This record gives sequence, structure tokens and C-alpha cells, in this order.
Amino acid sequence: MKGSSLEKDEKTTDTNNHSMIQSLNHSMPLMSRRAVIVGGVKVGGGGPIVVQSMTNTDTRDVDATVSQIERLQRAGCELVRVAVPDLAAARVLSEIKERISIPLVADIHFDHRLALASIDAGVDKLRLNPGNITDPAKIEQVVRAAKEAGIPIRVGANSGSLSREFLDPHGHASAEGMVKSALKEIRLLEDLGFTDIVVSLKGTDVPMTIAAYRAIAREVDYPLHIGITEAGTRGKGRSAPRSGWGSSLRRGWATPCASPSPAIQWRRCASLTRSCARSTCASVGSTIVSARHAAGRESIC
Repeated sequence: MKGSSLEKDEKTTDTNNHSMIQSLNHSMPLMSRRAVIVGGVKVGGGGPIVVQSMTNTDTRDVDATVSQIERLQRAGCELVRVAVPDLAAARVLSEIKERISIPLVADIHFDHRLALASIDAGVDKLRLNPGNITDPAKIEQVVRAAKEAGIPIRVGANSGSLSREFLDPHGHASAEGMVKSALKEIRLLEDLGFTDIVVSLKGTDVPMTIAAYRAIAREVDYPLHIGITEAGTRGKGRSAPRSGWGSSLRRGWATPCASPSPAIQWRRCASLTRSCARSTCASVGSTIVSARHAAGRESIC
């Protein structure tokens, strides 16, 4: 029953998405920020808001992953991110890339070899956490390969994984610590001559996230990728992030959305964005991102 309901919801999304995208892009006044190009799609630079989601399939299952990406594209998504947990997943990225027609983003953690393999496979963007790739030489390898390939890198901070140096005296994460952590990663890339950067700062609560983005927007002009991390249970995973996203839109940032179905995520994301666009609102050209559903939790990835 649940499955058929989700399928019905996705079909409804497919029939309504194109007019919704046009409504979003024509109704949102845009402010200028630095632009990056993701597989031919302009993000930032005063351009239209770009919709991105993430698959929740096993990336190594190429057919299932491609099928979900196609549903997302029909729902209006313009960029899609996939998890790359191991080299087996990295090796199939080229096949996935050949079978889809929207830009592909590789989600990388810990192992720089996965980033290098993803670049070799032809992905259009990396989601990288330099904080958990601790060897500067390995980070430099990835950055130089990305620069040579002409693809952007998203970096930033997550309040749940800040290093000790960025925690407050009581050992807790804060907006200030998140900004300092993100700036450290940004400067690391800039020192290597790399500026095709997208920035994210994700807190576990709405006020922290809003404060962090407000601060980082004063420090850098890179496109912003907005999210709430560890959003919680199904109900909270929808209401808390939506509160933060609505506030982010009204401050001229972006809106991510959460749902058990990635295609339904996009519809909710677009609906909320269009609603906020009715108020006085300006976008800094950030990527709109969505959530994956795992182990009964909805969280922004």
C-alpha cells in the first residue's frame, strides 16, 4: 500500500514538475554570487535556483540507480548525487554517467582514491570532506585532478563531525565553530589555486544552521548548499528542516527538502520554494538539495 502510494505521488510529481520549475525560476529574484558550472548547469552567479537530489539506491546496482535518477529527472531535478562508499561503486560511475542526461555528483568520504576514481569516471562534481582526508598530499591530489577535469568541489562543515579544535569549551558544536571549520577547508582549496567551490554548513538545529549561513555569507561569495543534518524522526525530519529552509529562503539562500522518496522530495522542495518566493526573497544562487531516507530517519546528506 505504501509503495503504491509513493508511486502515485511520483506520477503526480512527473505531470506537474515542468510548470513548477518555470514558476520557481521566474518568481525568485536573484542576487549575484560567484558561479560554478556543474556539467553545463550554472549554479550561483545570479542564475536560477538549481534543484538537486540524492539517490538512496546501492550505487553498485546500476539499473536501480539509473532508474531512480530517471524518475528524479522526470520530477524536475537538474543535478543528482550518488554515494561512493567503495571502489566497486566508483567503477560503475562511468556506466551510470553514460545512461543518464543530468550532471552526476559523487559523494566521497575518507578515501581520496574514491575521489580520484570518480573524477576518472567522468563525474561532474565532488562532495568532499577534506576534514576526514587528513593527509595534505592526498587532498592536493584530489584538488589538482578536479581542477584539471574542470569540476567543482563542495566542502563545508557538519556540526556532528567537527574536529575538537572547533568545539566550544564545553565540547559542543556552534555556528561559530562550523564557520571556522568551513573556512579552513575553503582556504585549503584556495591555497591550491582552486576556486570552483560550493559551501555547506549543516547544523542539527535550525537556529544554529541559520546563524552559520548568515556568518559564512559575509565571509565568502561561493554558492551555498543549505541543509539540516540528523533531522530526526519522520515527523521531525520534515518539520524542523522545513522551518530552517523557509528561513533560509527568506534570507536569500536556498531550500533543501526531505522525503522517503527522492522524487517526492523534489515536489515538496519546489512547493516550499515557490511558497517562500511569494514573500520578499532573493536567492544567492545556491543549489537546492534534498534528503535520503535510511534506517527510519530523514537527514540531509
